[in-house]
Amino acid sequence: MTLCSVCKELPCEKRRWGAMIDQRDRDGFEWTIMRYNLPGNFGGLEKRAREGCEGCWFFYDTLRDHVYRRWHEPTPWTVPIDPEQKVHLESRTGSVTHYELGIENESRRCRLDLRKATDLKSQHDFSPQVPTNPSDDACWGTALGWLKTCSTEHTSCIASAVAPILPKRIIALAPDNEPIAARLILPAPNTTARFVALSHCWGSQDNPMTKLTLNNQTEWQQQHDGIDIQSLPRNFRDAITITRRLGIRYLWIDALCILQDSTADWAAQVPKMADIFGTATLVLSATSAKHCDEGILQPRFSTCSPLLGPSKSWFLTRPKPSFTAGTLESEINAGHLISRGWAFQERMVAQRLLHYTTAGMIWECSTHVCSELPWVKSEQNKRSISILVAASRRNRQDDGSDPTPTPKTTSSRVWPKFLLPYRLARKKKKKMADTEVDAGVFIKEWINCITLYSSRDLTFPSDKLAAVAGLAATFQASLPPAGEYLAGTWSRYMATCLGWAKQVSYHQNKLPSLSDKVFRAPSWSWAAGDGRIFWPQEEDPSSRRSSRSSACDSTLDARLVDHHMIRLDGDGPGHLIGANEGSYIILEANCLHPSDLSNNAAVQCSYEPDWSEYATGNPLPEQNPLFDNGEFKFIQLRSRLVDNKNRKESYFEFWGLHLHKTSGPDSDFRRTGLLTCKILCQVAKFQGAKAIAAAAEEYKSLPWKRERVKII
Repeated sequence: MTLCSVCKELPCEKRRWGAMIDQRDRDGFEWTIMRYNLPGNFGGLEKRAREGCEGCWFFYDTLRDHVYRRWHEPTPWTVPIDPEQKVHLESRTGSVTHYELGIENESRRCRLDLRKATDLKSQHDFSPQVPTNPSDDACWGTALGWLKTCSTEHTSCIASAVAPILPKRIIALAPDNEPIAARLILPAPNTTARFVALSHCWGSQDNPMTKLTLNNQTEWQQQHDGIDIQSLPRNFRDAITITRRLGIRYLWIDALCILQDSTADWAAQVPKMADIFGTATLVLSATSAKHCDEGILQPRFSTCSPLLGPSKSWFLTRPKPSFTAGTLESEINAGHLISRGWAFQERMVAQRLLHYTTAGMIWECSTHVCSELPWVKSEQNKRSISILVAASRRNRQDDGSDPTPTPKTTSSRVWPKFLLPYRLARKKKKKMADTEVDAGVFIKEWINCITLYSSRDLTFPSDKLAAVAGLAATFQASLPPAGEYLAGTWSRYMATCLGWAKQVSYHQNKLPSLSDKVFRAPSWSWAAGDGRIFWPQEEDPSSRRSSRSSACDSTLDARLVDHHMIRLDGDGPGHLIGANEGSYIILEANCLHPSDLSNNAAVQCSYEPDWSEYATGNPLPEQNPLFDNGEFKFIQLRSRLVDNKNRKESYFEFWGLHLHKTSGPDSDFRRTGLLTCKILCQVAKFQGAKAIAAAAEEYKSLPWKRERVKII
């Protein structure tokens, strides 16, 4: 730990700071202020910080980020600081005592806390200082220690410590003294070795980035040329440095290992990305970098000063500009990568991740989450989807397509966490076939994933389905009985999959518009437009108390009878990426005209539009063209009886799709929204079977017709 003479002699006794000043602020609170002026000026402070003093770096970084950086702006910017200005520490004592760091003639200050190192060590057993340089030897030692502990001591992680099969292309890294530092190679089939995969944000479309193309792939593969590392973006160069320091030879980066100008290669490799990130020895996450050239090994945000003063018995801490809640999850969520769509499946399936944030490194594996950060403790990882990768690899190994060896330490079958109820059910019902899976168990996990993913951003909107193609492949390999994957939905659970809605606030202009010419998916798919997706009936707390009656017969639910998918590459490996225009599904369902619902006093309707052109507001107006027009149709998806014991009421609920007939010659329909209807059994009090029977009769009295409807 390097300290200059100023920080070594910094007094912690306030009596040595200067005269007391009594002051009353604008709110009427009285403060007793004591000020200590740091020797020299801001220019001298910056010079000492850049010369390596960690104490001065803490003060410099604090002033730069909290006093002169405007965090409320969309893009933070820094006001030039006069190097001649004086820097001071103030102790403010009122009902409580706190400290502030400021600059002469500047009203903005940063609040600090003074803490005793001995107290913190006895409570949390950590050193208060986090190295500001991520390339510090202590940081490399910490990362190597995490990797070794995870690979040898974590029971749930040992299975993934076996060297995996290398992807189709990978970057081979040579030692530092070799003339060719990095080269793109095509490993022989079934070659196994440890490798690192990079999860990062590309940046805007205008941001230039070195990519693998048909023109440079031969040059990158040649022994005497290799890859010019200096021409790579900073994120890639830093990833190479980190991989080498961790003692791993191979690195996989999507932009350098997938041909970016070959549709066929892209379609073949994208569905395999979940397997690549799921089997990688380590996933390196550029969590805080906004674009490919910002860098991973950036100077850390100084949250704690080193031990200061002659006795080195105290230090200062400061708040963080992200205003997070102080948990490791909040630290990760404060990074820019959390908002990117492609990064969702990369994190979900990874067995081990090393996050690089502006505050420090965070380790995340299937068992634990820990970090360098002293203000948060290690946590138990609650992610369950990563275990799906182990299950999918096991299934492929069983059919002979994946010869990856399974460690002897994992002789028992690996079960994903969300399948444990299914496993227990099979123990009780031994006659249950191996291929049988409870629909609620499987679809709940898929819905949870899509709900989280849908709020993320994509540089190319057409990648909506491609960015989760690998995750879909993992689900399909783990649970084959799910049926065929159809543009983000599953054929076996189609009635449930179609029950999605756009989650918007009262601002209706947040809905996507039909005027957007970028085709993402067919209208019935949740990927058809932008915005967060949710399943109202799945998230409704009252559904946990629901029970079926005779009127909720599953034969009344919609049923998929036919479909036609126009794939990106036909029946090739890219069939999970999406569906082009012209794809359709045919449902057999109970149908009626929407006006039969809106004009019935016994039926309460709630409409969730998919597009801004169909937004109406709730409750629905009496005269609504979306319900009175003859070009619309309602088809029921599912129904249920909800018994809300807290409100002492029961109601019969059914929901389905609101469709609009297209202008083409065929009788095709396009989805426009989700319509939910309720028939109250009794408004005032719950009255049991008679009320239920009355609601069921009201439902049966509606003019239903069982029809087949084609939706594009």
